Amino acid sequence: MRKRNILVRVTALFALCVLFFSLSSLKSYAAVSVSRITYHGWRGCYRMTNGKVDLVFVPSIARIMRFGFVSHPNVLWTNPSLYGETNPPAKSKGWVNFGGDKLWNSPQSLWGFPPDPWIDSGECNVKIIGGDQLHITGMKSKRFGIRFERIIRMDPREAKIVIVNKMLNTGVKPVNYGVWEIAQVPGDCKAVLHRDRDSKFTQGVYRYNYKLSPKYLRIYPNKIILTRNPKAVQKIGTDSRKGTVTAVSSRGRFQLYAEYYKGSHYPDDGCGQESYTDPTLNYMEIELLGPIMKLSPHHFTTFTTQWRLSK
Repeated sequence: MRKRNILVRVTALFALCVLFFSLSSLKSYAAVSVSRITYHGWRGCYRMTNGKVDLVFVPSIARIMRFGFVSHPNVLWTNPSLYGETNPPAKSKGWVNFGGDKLWNSPQSLWGFPPDPWIDSGECNVKIIGGDQLHITGMKSKRFGIRFERIIRMDPREAKIVIVNKMLNTGVKPVNYGVWEIAQVPGDCKAVLHRDRDSKFTQGVYRYNYKLSPKYLRIYPNKIILTRNPKAVQKIGTDSRKGTVTAVSSRGRFQLYAEYYKGSHYPDDGCGQESYTDPTLNYMEIELLGPIMKLSPHHFTTFTTQWRLSK
């Protein structure tokens, strides 16, 4: 009887130890924390982490400037020559290419280039919601009559981010724009887009006006792969129901996703996913686009995107 009691106690103690270490392990990857840091010379940045991945938002330039596994390389391209710099809209003399992830309004054909600095790199107001989410409010653009807001949520255990992007009409007249999210990634990446068999585009690819070399554009039955051409600008788009565009490199698979609604009015003849490369700097872009919406004054639209990172 005594031996059985000892066995029961030992078994119970072992179970408690297993539970303790399981909960300790779970806790290290089951909570999201947000802290204020200085990042590459930018003060007052927000670092969000679940212990597995981390993200850094820089309010002074309205961008996410880091995303990656903790203590591992950044999957976003950033411009080291501009670390710590800003581009105050009232003094801006043109586009400043900081890198990272940002929002523009589409279609670009309505405004050309450069983008309005008030929404491209104007300083944002940031609030921490519930201790683990970021609510970002951008500057108003008098030129376009809009303002962007973002809510960034991180999964407590997975390498996953959900971003609710909101575009509000702050003017006195209706506007017709879509939300356009642009993430710049290092130039050694491959951009992988899904090819729908019933795509409206020839071979499933919208080619813009660029000459695309077969050496850098590979088309397969269910996917399209674009790599950086060091001598020429390239841009492609797709209209895939899968809604994904992925940057693949030695740093991992960095995938952006947004639901694509066939039949809705998208920019660039119907593109919901795009990729762009530029030979002047060693980076590529992976992009998601929402439908173009007519917004009356004080009305808004939301465009939810998801990020996933895997090794």
